[in-house]
Amino acid sequence: MVSGAGRSELIRREAARAQYQEFVASAGGWGAPYELRSALAGWSFDEVPALIVVSAELLALHRDVEARAAAIGASIPGGRDLFETSSLGTVRAAFEARADTVDLVVAAADLDRQKPGLLQRIGLVGNNREQVLERAVDALNRGDLGDAERLSQSLLAEYSSAADLGLDRALGATAAFSVLLGIGFGYWSTRRDA
Repeated sequence: MVSGAGRSELIRREAARAQYQEFVASAGGWGAPYELRSALAGWSFDEVPALIVVSAELLALHRDVEARAAAIGASIPGGRDLFETSSLGTVRAAFEARADTVDLVVAAADLDRQKPGLLQRIGLVGNNREQVLERAVDALNRGDLGDAERLSQSLLAEYSSAADLGLDRALGATAAFSVLLGIGFGYWSTRRDA
């Protein structure tokens, strides 16, 4: 026979298990995070609703990051294992780092969609943006967030300084042309006087 307190505990257990099953059904084939499974197994039923909320937020963040990565032809490996086996704090930190890195690579990819001005176009002559962007996307596909971030930041920095470089190149070309014009004029005037 189950006492009143035991019956109350079983009711809380069933409610927590129902919430858990609903979450797992919505997780797209992923298992529940370790902390959530542990709370349920340890009869810590009061913790389950809050852990489900956090788990659902993290799953939504992962899906959002993967959708943004897919838009540039990337997919970051290891999300599922991380989600199912690590602490929720570790998962949050990792998924937020992934989001920040994907944002950088997307920003670098968006540079090609912008219409650079004349000086920027002059400053960008001879660079290898496409290859660097491909390497950044490849780094995401390998899960190398550091390399993807470094490559994307270099593209963004190069693009932001392209107008200054273009101005330097234009002024250098103008100066070189002026020198050559001066030499040519000097040569022409000495030949004319001779």
